[in-house]
Amino acid sequence: MVECTGLENLRTERFREFESHLLRQIRSIAQPGSASALGAEGHRFESYYSDQINQQRKCLVMKNRYGDEYHWEKLNDKEYRFHMTGNSMKYCRFGGKHLEEHIDYSNLGMFDPSGGPYVGIGSKIYFDEIQGGQKGDEPLIVERIRWTDDVIIIEVSDE
Repeated sequence: MVECTGLENLRTERFREFESHLLRQIRSIAQPGSASALGAEGHRFESYYSDQINQQRKCLVMKNRYGDEYHWEKLNDKEYRFHMTGNSMKYCRFGGKHLEEHIDYSNLGMFDPSGGPYVGIGSKIYFDEIQGGQKGDEPLIVERIRWTDDVIIIEVSDE
C-alpha cells in the first residue's frame, strides 16, 4: 500500500486543523460518531475534550470511533510510542512511502488502526494525545514511523 498524496491529504489535514480549532473552543460531552463523509481516516471520532482523565497516565482519555483508548508515550525529545487498548491494532493498515515498491516497516509512510486514528508522515500529534502533554504545547509533526516487535514508534519535529 502506498500513502495517498495530493488533494486527499490536503483535505484531511485541513479538516483535522479545523476540527482541532473548533473542539478547543468548546468543551463538549463526548459524542461518538463517524466523519465518514469527510474521510473515514478522520483524526478524532469522539470529542477529545472529554472530562475523563486516566489517573495512571495523567492525560485525557483519547478514543477512536470503536471506543478503544489510545495515547502517545514520550520516550525522548524526538520519539514517541503509540499505545492502544482493544482490538483496533489487530486490523491496523500499514503503508509505505509514496512511490516505494515495497513496505519498509522500519520507515513507514502511515499506519491506520481500525477505527482510527490515521497517522502519516506530516500528521500532527496534539498535547492531549501525549502522556504528560501540557495544554498550550505546540503540535508535533510526524517525520518518521517505524514498526518493530509489535510496537509503533514515531519520530517528530515541533515545526
